[in-house]
Amino acid sequence: MSFGAIWKRMCPDAPVPTVRYWVILNNSAQAQPRTVQPTWPSVIERSLEIAVRASTNIALRHLYAMTEASELRGEGHVEVRWVAIPSTWKQPEAGVFKESTMRSLSDVGAEAGRNPASWMTESP
Repeated sequence: MSFGAIWKRMCPDAPVPTVRYWVILNNSAQAQPRTVQPTWPSVIERSLEIAVRASTNIALRHLYAMTEASELRGEGHVEVRWVAIPSTWKQPEAGVFKESTMRSLSDVGAEAGRNPASWMTESP
């Protein structure tokens, strides 16, 4: 049951307040093309990376679909905003969880979050 449906049941004479979802992706929304070596570890690593990005985008699309369905049922207005690391960002150092990379991601993410133009309103 949606928030709007519960609200209408509990407060039938009050308008349903606007619901806002703010989603922060801790990565870029789309995977960048790259060459993968023909080894099991390399193929598995890339496969997991692509699978995680795809499932994240699917989850965002489901959120947009649920908000649209909620509005069509008359259960109030719903807004979704999301932001991701820009695809132009380049990892400063190879490897996982390197300090320079983590700091760079933190800085880029903080800047994107502060910039209203960075927040997307359309489904990916």
